[in-house]
Amino acid sequence: MTLTLQSVDSGREVISQRLYDAFGQLIETRRYDQFAPGSWIGVASGSLPIAQESLMEELQSLGYQDVSLGSATTDESTLAHLQRTRFVYDAANQLRYTVDAEGG
Repeated sequence: MTLTLQSVDSGREVISQRLYDAFGQLIETRRYDQFAPGSWIGVASGSLPIAQESLMEELQSLGYQDVSLGSATTDESTLAHLQRTRFVYDAANQLRYTVDAEGG
């Protein structure tokens, strides 16, 4: 799993997540719908880059509950408004199809 932080404007940051399977293949991307305040960055890191653990803690503080973020359980209702894309592979580990919010 990797988390990235991207500035939307001077006061807001968006967090994205990439999830991988045991073979290292990308199986899901997520873009979280709630923004981390720009002021949070200085508090979280003191300097860049920000540790993955700090990003996970910020997502949990925003109300997201998912085992990939370190939560004990996953509550899908907290993830309902994310922009998600899922990737499906066949038995030969070849990408077969991609599913996004538009069904494509």
